[in-house]
Amino acid sequence: MKNRKILFTVVSLLMIFVCLISSNVYAVKSSSSREVTRSFSLTLKSGKTVVNPGDQVRIQMEVSNLSNVEKGIMAMIGQFEYSNSLDLIKIEGEQGWRFDQDSFNADNLKFVTDASNYVTAGDVVTLTIKVKENAMIGTTAAFKVKNVKASNGSYVITANDAEVSFSIEQKTVDPDAFTISSDKYEIEDGKISYVLPRTTVSEFNRHITTNRTTHVIDASGVEQSAESILKTGMKLTVDNENAQYTIIVIGDINGDGIADITDLAKIKLHLIDRTILSGISYNAADVDRDKRISINDLAFLKLVLLGMKNFE
Repeated sequence: MKNRKILFTVVSLLMIFVCLISSNVYAVKSSSSREVTRSFSLTLKSGKTVVNPGDQVRIQMEVSNLSNVEKGIMAMIGQFEYSNSLDLIKIEGEQGWRFDQDSFNADNLKFVTDASNYVTAGDVVTLTIKVKENAMIGTTAAFKVKNVKASNGSYVITANDAEVSFSIEQKTVDPDAFTISSDKYEIEDGKISYVLPRTTVSEFNRHITTNRTTHVIDASGVEQSAESILKTGMKLTVDNENAQYTIIVIGDINGDGIADITDLAKIKLHLIDRTILSGISYNAADVDRDKRISINDLAFLKLVLLGMKNFE
């Protein structure tokens, strides 16, 4: 009888032990089956949704609605996709997000970026796109970001794809709107570049087309006559418009209207970091027209001075 009681007690304890183990296993399984979902939202925003061929448009990519993400995110990877009628021309990091030449692959449009601190919301990048000149009127163009994942250093978080669309319409031209163009010079960012040395005001004006009256003035504001020689730093002013253009004479770095040995010396000093050129002086030194100053500009100007080459 005594042995039966002992056996009953042992069996009862074993059953209680098994029940406890089963309960713990179930609890672990239940916990693992309830995995935490982590996510965040991406939004593409633009101030324009109706565009014309040739327009440049800025798009902001914004992070928001982080869910179950401690502290924030530190790195992000994804891919852009856009219509054939668009070109992506610039990407700028915002609010501590780093975006340099190693952050983007132009071949497959993939990007990767990291932040200077944990981020919970705000703009990541600003993208500048251009509508192609031959874009078809009446169509819709789209810019999309997809396959985006981010990390806070502990786990990977997935975001939704985001898209912004643009309606391409014919540009409405105001016949009274100010226009200016040239068949010979480059007009851009308030500058008229690549004017040849010893060009007179009269010759210059023959290659400027505008629907306003213009004047050429020197650094002191004195209007120049038709036979005056243009110099780097002179300005073209426009009547009845809040516009003026700085004139850049090619090779005329010191602003005397000619390209000579003095200008050649300035390029040499720039190349060895003795006297750094900037602003319109830098523009004038770009005699080979590649938007930078290099040993090629020095050789080019030397050949011009020797009569072995010309600026045109």
